[in-house]
Amino acid sequence: MGWLVRTSAGVFAIVLISACSSSGDSSGSSGPARNADPDQVRAELEPVLQAKCSWMFKCCSAGELALELGAATSDNCADLLVQSATQSFAHLANDADVSALLNAFNYAQYGFPGIKVDAMAVAACASSLSAKDCAAAPPADHCVPVAPAADDPCTLDKLLPGSLPAGADCTAFGPNPCASGLVCRGVAAEAGVCVAAPKVGDLCLSDSDCGNLVCDWTSGTCATGAGYGEACAFADATNPVPGTETKRCALGLACDAVALSCTDPNCAAGKNCLADADCPQGISCVADFCQPLRQPGQSCFQNSDCAGGACNYDPTANRSLCVAPKADGAACVQPSDCASGYCAFDSISSTEACAPTLDNDAMCVEAEQCKSGNCTNGTCLAVAAGTTCATDADCAVTHNLFCADGACALAPFALGTSCSAQNQCDSGYCALGKCAKKAAVGEDCDATTLCDESSYCDVPAGKTSGTCSALKTEGEPCARDIECAGGCQPTNGALRCNGEPRGVAVCGGM
Repeated sequence: MGWLVRTSAGVFAIVLISACSSSGDSSGSSGPARNADPDQVRAELEPVLQAKCSWMFKCCSAGELALELGAATSDNCADLLVQSATQSFAHLANDADVSALLNAFNYAQYGFPGIKVDAMAVAACASSLSAKDCAAAPPADHCVPVAPAADDPCTLDKLLPGSLPAGADCTAFGPNPCASGLVCRGVAAEAGVCVAAPKVGDLCLSDSDCGNLVCDWTSGTCATGAGYGEACAFADATNPVPGTETKRCALGLACDAVALSCTDPNCAAGKNCLADADCPQGISCVADFCQPLRQPGQSCFQNSDCAGGACNYDPTANRSLCVAPKADGAACVQPSDCASGYCAFDSISSTEACAPTLDNDAMCVEAEQCKSGNCTNGTCLAVAAGTTCATDADCAVTHNLFCADGACALAPFALGTSCSAQNQCDSGYCALGKCAKKAAVGEDCDATTLCDESSYCDVPAGKTSGTCSALKTEGEPCARDIECAGGCQPTNGALRCNGEPRGVAVCGGM
């Protein structure tokens, strides 16, 4: 075992304690002491480092290893893990515990009194890491919450327990150097003192006042918080903004703003997002947050953010708001503003207003006036799939009926059907006037033949066409962003892909 103490000269030194005392006690709390340098502490953490390395070489691709550790081998992996912390900041995919341990060692190498290395905890952590399965591939269209470990053997308080008594000087960052039940409370800059750990009911202004507890904002006191899957609540259930919880979750959990239960903060309604795939199943990425579609009066960026399908700029609010479909006679800007689907211009008042649509055989000026969606020679006419046509105007574009191969057809169309726009095709791809399948890996591609979402068009220099190649996985060498699911960035001396394609596990197997 080992801990760091201050010498009479004021210099930090690392003192190792035997894992077993002379009386046979295996707690590591007593025994012969000897001075050592940080390399000895690193040696005591070796089982954890080797177990992590074994998992990485079992589960990570060569590219992922290169992205994490550079030119890693089974022989130098443990050294590179330590180097990742002592020279910069360790951040390992799928393992916050080992990252925290490495960063704690980065502090400890400069000498922090009171920190011990618990040999039994190190062995338990290493065993847990060795038995850990590779990460499973996530769904391509949403994220999946992960429950916290019931009794995580690799937390810092187990691996590096403190030993300083109450009232002792301590350093207020890095691993906690104070004995069990105590915390290092900062008093000035980096200086601190060991005091009793906050307990339930203590006064607080923020979570930093509560140690491993959370600050209950309704009472201003420290609380344990609700556990994974337990209920939580917001001050305004109709506007569940993080930071306004009236019933909080335990540290490390988040209150799902839709389910109102404590869950994984990386996959919860209410978190920031870039796409639907960042959100739990059944929840969309709306206005950069995982949430249900917006209701009338709520802010929006685009029509797809709104349950009613209409997002309009409101000059009074000076921003775009979701609007409910309007009744006939109400002012409108576009057809989607109106319940009838028709926004008519009134030449007398020079304004536009929602108007009712017309039955078949009624006189009309434009197709939008007709319930059938077809206005021919000034009359609303019935039209259906299969009706003979010459152009889209003979069908009902507003009803997704387009003229394809001489007959009105309901979009989206099957492969090989005539088309004039991408959204007319079930494949989402209209090429040379026909609905076509996007090219798959290994097939030819060019400016008019697109590759599917799992690949990119690899065009040799000086050529105008190429072959669809699979998107590169994380850490693979690259030259352009289009080759990667994320981007192509300089990492460890080379341009490498950042991010895995949708549905591919991070460190999910070689």
